[in-house]
Amino acid sequence: MAPRIVDKTEKRKQIALAAMRVFADTGFERTTIEAVSRAAGVGKGTVYEYFANKAELIEGALGALLDEYMALLSPAMDERAPAVETLRSITTAFVDALSEFGTLYHFFVEYMLYACRNPSGNVLMADMIEGFRRTLEVLFERGKTEGSFRADLDPAAAAASYAAWFDGAIFHWMTAPEGPTLKQMADQYLDLMLRGMLADTSGGAP
Repeated sequence: MAPRIVDKTEKRKQIALAAMRVFADTGFERTTIEAVSRAAGVGKGTVYEYFANKAELIEGALGALLDEYMALLSPAMDERAPAVETLRSITTAFVDALSEFGTLYHFFVEYMLYACRNPSGNVLMADMIEGFRRTLEVLFERGKTEGSFRADLDPAAAAASYAAWFDGAIFHWMTAPEGPTLKQMADQYLDLMLRGMLADTSGGAP
């Protein structure tokens, strides 16, 4: 019988996503390799084949989650579409992604605590935030070139504001679920943000 071929990339992702759920439920300090192996449906030895320790596991878990997010977001990042349309598409895709993975917000909180104590984890988080902000900054710069955004718009500041708003919105959504939905908050924020960003195309008419 031919040996079974293992897709190592998929197996690593399976273990990382299982670890993410364990970290979200029990926290970094109380998580054990044994608990992760049970959640992933593999032996402890298999976990160690891909991750040497818990630090590698939690960083791998963040990387796997980001890959899942980007797979959902990337179709919305259409460089051929007008910047305003692309921004709306990104916002909708982001809300959909968070709605799918939102119960794992506790993992992000746990990871931020871990990153505060571990330089390597902090670098990974900083790279993630900077990558998202830079994507938005390029989009806002494109909107200025198109003439759809105000000429005096600061793309870097606008991108940071947009990205930071999502962090706060997710926190409110997860801690006060009886309030407005994430989509309602996103629609309202985007409407307010665009009112301040859009170029005046009326030619000065009242």
